[in-house]
Amino acid sequence: MEFILWYNVIRILTRDDDIPSIIINGARNLFRTKKFEVDIATAFVNANGLRIIKDLLINGKPYLVTSKITKKAYDWLVNQRIEPRLYDDLHAKLYIMHNNNAYIALISSSNLTKRGFMVNFEVDVMLRGEVTDSYYEQLLKIFNTIWNTSRPITQSDLAFLQSINKNVKVTNKNLQISINR
Repeated sequence: MEFILWYNVIRILTRDDDIPSIIINGARNLFRTKKFEVDIATAFVNANGLRIIKDLLINGKPYLVTSKITKKAYDWLVNQRIEPRLYDDLHAKLYIMHNNNAYIALISSSNLTKRGFMVNFEVDVMLRGEVTDSYYEQLLKIFNTIWNTSRPITQSDLAFLQSINKNVKVTNKNLQISINR
């Protein structure tokens, strides 16, 4: 039996820190031999964001809640036997990877998109520690509250989300957004 003593680690991250690599490598190192869960609550999910963390989603047991998802992202998740859930008006961005002993969590301004993790200037707080600490308990309670009040995504939800996605276009690098009505 391997004995690991974890101390709480808190780290502030921005896009200059390569957030995806830090999270993925940290999770790989932390959860080498043990099964782990990946709990995600984020406002927006697209396929490019899923590609960034696909190893975590495929190798872990994922639970994902969002308020907006692209059809391509939804289809990829369903093909992986991951059933995303919908929480209306979710703005939080919370990513928790955990097993029976330890966790890594990201409290973030980053949506689950390539822009959120690699392009936009976001500020994220990463926590790492044992599952017996109070940070973990609080974060898991928050995620479970979101999960328990979310609902399965229906085909009418998908159609509505697709109509929103088609009507919102980023027009330039200055992020001026035009909405077609």
